Amino acid sequence: MRSQHKITLFYLIVGSLWILVSDSFISTLFGGQPEILKQLQLYKGWLFIGVTGFLLYVMLNQAFRARDHAERQIREREQQHRQLQEDAREKERLQMLLNKELELRDLRDRFMAMLSHEFRSPLAAFFTATDMLDHYGDRMTPEARHNRYNQMRQQVNRLLELLDDFLTIMRTEKLGLEFKPAPIDLVSFCNTLADELGIQAKDTHRLLLTSNQEVIPIHSNEKLLRHILGNLLTNAIKYSPEGGTITIDVQQENDTISIRVKDQGIGIPLEDQKVLFDAFHRARNVGQIPGSGLGLAIVRQAVELHNGTIQVESQPGQGSTFMVRIPASNNGHGKQAS
Repeated sequence: MRSQHKITLFYLIVGSLWILVSDSFISTLFGGQPEILKQLQLYKGWLFIGVTGFLLYVMLNQAFRARDHAERQIREREQQHRQLQEDAREKERLQMLLNKELELRDLRDRFMAMLSHEFRSPLAAFFTATDMLDHYGDRMTPEARHNRYNQMRQQVNRLLELLDDFLTIMRTEKLGLEFKPAPIDLVSFCNTLADELGIQAKDTHRLLLTSNQEVIPIHSNEKLLRHILGNLLTNAIKYSPEGGTITIDVQQENDTISIRVKDQGIGIPLEDQKVLFDAFHRARNVGQIPGSGLGLAIVRQAVELHNGTIQVESQPGQGSTFMVRIPASNNGHGKQAS
């Protein structure tokens, strides 16, 4: 490129000097020789054409080179942009894998903590009761032995409930809960369930059912409804250790049915409400209250299969209100577990 520029510059100088030489000077210099004058004029014209053509060639060549350089830069930048996009997608994919791994690790840790605590406690109580019966059974009164057997049955039932919850959530994650809708009177269903749980509540809790209609028909699945309301009411009783009133409010507004379960219990910290419906998660203020952390995960799955939603409003020490909204008539299968 530098040698080409030097040649171009040389021709420009020579051509410019030649072209600038006036005809009068040429005539004066070669006035006595007309033939030489004509030849010089001819050479001058060819030189002008040659210089002009060469300059045009150089300019076009530089333009084409500039265009090729610009296109090459554009291709390189496009390639860099695609590479950056691929790197960003790969980074996002790796981040998702990392987040999934962290979630699985957290789920495993919570499961192991639940398994260690919730299974060990009833087993320890069961072995204590059997040990007492084995060593002191002959000296116990019939009533004392009956109480020990009741303790053993309660602990076995607790283990069975834990296993049932665990199998339910595992089946939900793999196959999805089965949805077989049928006509149900929701008010009558809630009354029956409240009566069943009244035995568990004993004399410390008061279950109050309110409704804006005497009969509220709903096209639903009784087993899933029992998962929803049973878990919510059981939690309301369990996490209200000082008793109080537990309200079940059922309302029908057009084609939507809302169910509110309100308690006066320990409440839920705001930080835990964000992950409250995740499996094996329990609020940090539950203390020694037993639980697997699976009930609300099952509730969420059952509600979503009704094409419904669930929300919670709670403050520590001021109780909790769970709000479920589902269509009065639907075919379900809103969000299948996968």
